[in-house]
Amino acid sequence: MKKLVLIAAPVLVILVGVAFFLLRPEPQGPDEKRLAKEPAAVYTMPTTFVVNLADPDARRFAKVGLALEVSALSESLLEEGPKEEPVHVDVESELRDIVIDVLQAQTADRLPTARGKKDVRAAIMRRVNAETDLKITNVFFTELAVQ
Repeated sequence: MKKLVLIAAPVLVILVGVAFFLLRPEPQGPDEKRLAKEPAAVYTMPTTFVVNLADPDARRFAKVGLALEVSALSESLLEEGPKEEPVHVDVESELRDIVIDVLQAQTADRLPTARGKKDVRAAIMRRVNAETDLKITNVFFTELAVQ
């Protein structure tokens, strides 16, 4: 009986250790879905956009300033320069290309309306989140003029 106890006790301890190792929960990393939806900072595009609009019969253009609300997931992509310089991102060229494409598809009658601005916001958010590493939660107009 003593031999059985001397053998069973270490085997039981080893089995419990192995079970604990195999069944322990995985360490939780950051919840990327939650962080992608959580606003962290606002990035104001450093220059305004002046684009031709999609009006077939007239040469109309828009001057638009934008700010992007960056998610907590992408906050580390914002880079601060010296105090005199604004915050910038490495994907600035990609952002500008996306915004220009979206704006040039608008007409002068539609862009300044509430529905037009809402559609532009949605299109910019969808494309930026799909085509760049930067994840944004909102788009703000800082300037809008249509002529």
